[in-house]
Amino acid sequence: MGTSQMLGEDIDSWETMMFLYNSALKEVGTKLEILNDEFVHIHKYNPIEYIKSRIKTPESIVKKLKRDGYESTIENMRNYINDIAGIRIICLFREDIYFLADCLLEQDDITLIQRKDYIEN
Repeated sequence: MGTSQMLGEDIDSWETMMFLYNSALKEVGTKLEILNDEFVHIHKYNPIEYIKSRIKTPESIVKKLKRDGYESTIENMRNYINDIAGIRIICLFREDIYFLADCLLEQDDITLIQRKDYIEN
């Protein structure tokens, strides 16, 4: 099943899923900007150099599902693709990255599901 077939499966479900991922990106991006502003206000220091967010394209999602041996369905997308939306934060100093991660995890509405530490490993 190709991208157009997956999208044709249920356009409303697809659009809803992408809306939710996009909304989550905006919410986390706003939280990061507020944390950065707060840090500047309190410590006169800007820990975030750059923030970039992205959402995987439908083609990329289908390709990853096929590579991992799954049918291209919205349910499989939801269950097996964990990197549909992502935010990259560039900091000048390693300790700023860990500080920001800890600050995000202290938020009541954020739950860590999986951590990959590309600095340590």
